[in-house]
Amino acid sequence: MSYSDLRAQIQGMGLLVRTGWNSLPLALVAVMLGAIGIATVVLAPGAWRFIAAPVLALFWMQLGFFGHDAGHNQVFSRTEHNRRLGLFCMPLLLGISFRPWVIKHNLHHAETNVIESDPDIDHPLLAFTEDAARSRRGLARWVVRYQAYAYPVLALFATIGFRIDAWRYAVGASTKARSNKYDAERRVELGLLFVNLVLWLIVPSLILGPIRWLPVFLVGQMLLGFNMAFVFAPNHKGMPMLVDSGHLTFLEQQVMTSRNVFGGRLVDFLYGGLNYQIEHHLFPTMPRRHLPACRRVVRTFCNDVGLSYTEE
Repeated sequence: MSYSDLRAQIQGMGLLVRTGWNSLPLALVAVMLGAIGIATVVLAPGAWRFIAAPVLALFWMQLGFFGHDAGHNQVFSRTEHNRRLGLFCMPLLLGISFRPWVIKHNLHHAETNVIESDPDIDHPLLAFTEDAARSRRGLARWVVRYQAYAYPVLALFATIGFRIDAWRYAVGASTKARSNKYDAERRVELGLLFVNLVLWLIVPSLILGPIRWLPVFLVGQMLLGFNMAFVFAPNHKGMPMLVDSGHLTFLEQQVMTSRNVFGGRLVDFLYGGLNYQIEHHLFPTMPRRHLPACRRVVRTFCNDVGLSYTEE
């Protein structure tokens, strides 16, 4: 039995069929979270308005999941519709670049946990191998030594890094993901980033006052970074690291280097379906709502072929 056999079974079950209507319930929940967060900032007295921060963080996190899904062409059957959704969610509503993220993330999927190839394990302040830890110098070396404790602190400021990278790309200062192919789209992203500033900084500050709005916004963004870091960390960290994946099949590499986190519907929602990391890596275009059904098939398949399936 091979990956082709597994894919044929999954396809026969209709689990790869994409239609935007399937995402509507989650979209409505996200809109509701955003509305509750904004209403809380407007109506809550004094420091009670900070209750809005975790609600807004959840709202922004759901937008990030939709941007992720769009980048994988999971939501709609047409790539152009997914692209528009990705631009709407990421540069417009989150202030994060879309195209560079798609390029980097696709490389991560192709080179999962491959040393010096997977961009997700190439971080200046974190190390995932002993060689990487020994290569650090100065402050980075000190941070890596205590990275288990530093990671939550760094996570609080993750969105600042994402926003800086987005602006560097949009104004042409970054060489990452630069291609004439995407020049027109890059200019669109630049315009959307300006709108994002107006939407989340200027307008609320003018209406509510900067003292009332900006502290809530900043705390919410820090909680968003924290949330993102702890959703992404279990996916591959602690799984086998590869010097070269050439000796492995696609099926073996994706299952061996990925970890699922199973915990019911609430976990599915909080993780945006990324807790089904094995299934997501095997079928990146699969709509999020089909991942639980896919999990049952993949677990049985891996057991039948003697492939270790990691789930916690």
